[in-house]
Amino acid sequence: MSKNTTITPVLYPRKDKDNLYPVKIRITENRKSQFISLGFSISKSHWLKSTRKVSTSNPNHQEYNYTIEKKLKEYENVSKKYGVVKVGKLNVFEDLDKRIKSMIGIQYYTSKRYRTLYLHLEGFWGKQELNYQEIDKDFFRDFRNYLQVKIVPRDDLSNTPSNNTIVNYLNTLKTFLLEKQREGIYISDLHFTKGIIPSKKPTPKRTLEIEEIWKLDNILPSHPKFRPLLWNSLNTFMFNFWSQGLRIGDCLRLKWGNIQDDVIVLKMEKTERDLIIPLNDSNIH
Repeated sequence: MSKNTTITPVLYPRKDKDNLYPVKIRITENRKSQFISLGFSISKSHWLKSTRKVSTSNPNHQEYNYTIEKKLKEYENVSKKYGVVKVGKLNVFEDLDKRIKSMIGIQYYTSKRYRTLYLHLEGFWGKQELNYQEIDKDFFRDFRNYLQVKIVPRDDLSNTPSNNTIVNYLNTLKTFLLEKQREGIYISDLHFTKGIIPSKKPTPKRTLEIEEIWKLDNILPSHPKFRPLLWNSLNTFMFNFWSQGLRIGDCLRLKWGNIQDDVIVLKMEKTERDLIIPLNDSNIH
């Protein structure tokens, strides 16, 4: 923890609507204080200044003191690990937008996934501010249920979206939150997501027959099943197929500069091995 940071439970001096005093965590850094509510209030006579705990005269003292200790430990762990605790009304949407803009032109697939996550969060929460402190177990559960209802299934024969699609969005949100945690922003302990984010289901794999490859290679965009993105996906797949099974991640990073004379030259992201792919009639098309 920074020498200039103190984390202390206090009885807030301003009464609430029930004429009681809220118990809060006061985080002071470089003489600037922020107060985080613990969700309960007590009378002044039930607060012990010496130990900064709720006295035994309060019927809920055990529950309240447990909440105080739990929050203190969480804040102190964040401060100890990252050297700072950023709290207050920090807007998730603003930070997520900055994250997306930082990836534009560099990580196409990841930026697209983050953009779609942003839109789903906006649809779920509305265009109002979303603060990090509001993201907890209930938030994750409700957002998961929202995705299960709102995402359009890719399979025409199914009424529900793919389990793995839901998992991908929830894991993307969790990854983003972990990144913000490393920057020192206080976020509720994310271990609860283990019970909220379902496990990925293995996708069955089947080898395509030669006749099926031929059909894919000769299909036209006027086919009634094709949407623009699906057509782009098919072209990408066929380009990779005719390019010695090029990985999708490597394909999406290709630039015109990778074409040298009559070959494609690149360094594979996964293995960092140099790869040379001959140009042929099919991948040129």
